[in-house]
Amino acid sequence: MFSTGEPEEAATEKREVSFEDVPLEKRQASCAWTKSIITDGSQTFVDWDLQMSPVTCSSSGDTDVTVTQGYSAANTVGGSAGIDITLIKDYLKLNTGINYSRTFTTSILIANKYTVKEGNCGVVITRPTVTRTSGRQFEGCVGSLKQTGTWYADSHAEQNYGGFIWVEGFIDNCQKRQPSGQKLSRCHGGGYFV
Repeated sequence: MFSTGEPEEAATEKREVSFEDVPLEKRQASCAWTKSIITDGSQTFVDWDLQMSPVTCSSSGDTDVTVTQGYSAANTVGGSAGIDITLIKDYLKLNTGINYSRTFTTSILIANKYTVKEGNCGVVITRPTVTRTSGRQFEGCVGSLKQTGTWYADSHAEQNYGGFIWVEGFIDNCQKRQPSGQKLSRCHGGGYFV
């Protein structure tokens, strides 16, 4: 065995290296830390029923229902694994001016009343107008980009209903006969009201 007389270096422990661990100079010289966002398009549509009041069941005579505070709709961003949600939100806010951390919440009673017919269960709903933007996220330098995932972002616009500020769309009621003990299902879309 050949020896130089110098002490051998201890084996180094392998560990994950995060973005913050790499000095700025190396990050700037490497494409491994470069992220790119591409928008593929957007579409506007009327969404599923969004609950704006408690569910009311009328067993004896018609019952009036009004909207109570506390129900909300939010702008959202989501996507596949590997997506940097904060980066997407910042990119969209810079390019569209839309705050994707915003939540719209009812804060007053609406003067309009909706009548739940005897024998039915009903709820005041809105069918909000939603603009969905979608795209992809990449890492690497131009010419050697690698797609790391896909993303989408749903946004609502604000509308004034005679002094009542809420999401753009229309307000209506959803009512139907519901077997005793079962949750009321949506009139438009899947799932149930709470």
